[in-house]
Amino acid sequence: GAWIPSARKTSPEGAMERRSRYPGTRPFSDTEEDRRLFFGRSEETDRLFLRVLSVDLLVLFGRSGLGKSSLLRAGLFPRLRSKEYLPVTVRLNTPGEPLATAAARGIDRACEAEGLDPPKVTAPDLRTLLGGTTIWREDLLLTPVLVLDQFEEVFTLHDAQFRHQVATELGAL
Repeated sequence: GAWIPSARKTSPEGAMERRSRYPGTRPFSDTEEDRRLFFGRSEETDRLFLRVLSVDLLVLFGRSGLGKSSLLRAGLFPRLRSKEYLPVTVRLNTPGEPLATAAARGIDRACEAEGLDPPKVTAPDLRTLLGGTTIWREDLLLTPVLVLDQFEEVFTLHDAQFRHQVATELGAL
C-alpha cells in the first residue's frame, strides 16, 4: 500500500486531530500502533536481531535522536518475542539501587506486559538473578534479553563505586 504521511482522526470530543507517522521527539514505543507505524528499517532490525542472538553482550550506541530506542522497541522487541526471548528494559536511573534490583523490576514489568507470571525473584547480583529466574510462555522457556536503556545514566547519576559494581556484574555474565 501507499504510505500516507499523516492521517486525521476524530478525538473523543469530536475535534479532528492530525496524526503523523513520526512520533516527534519521543521514540516509537513497544505498542501495537507504533509497531504498525514503524517501517523502513527492516534491514537494520534484521541485522540487530542476528547480532543479539550471536553474542552475549552487544552495545548499540550513537548520537541522541538517531532512533536507537525506536529501533529497539518497535523493531527488535517484537522480533525477539516471536521467538523464545523476552525483551526486558532495565533503567539504572535510581541512585543507590543495585543493578540486580533494577533488572528484577524490569523482568517483572516485561512479564506483566506479556500476560506472563512474573517470577518475583530477588538476588544480590545480576548473575544470581538470571541464574535463578525462569519465565514460561505456556510450555516454552523464555530467555530474557536485558536492554540497559539510557546507559549513560550510569555515568551521569551514579558514582565511581556504582560504575565499578555494574562493570563487575556485567563482566561476570
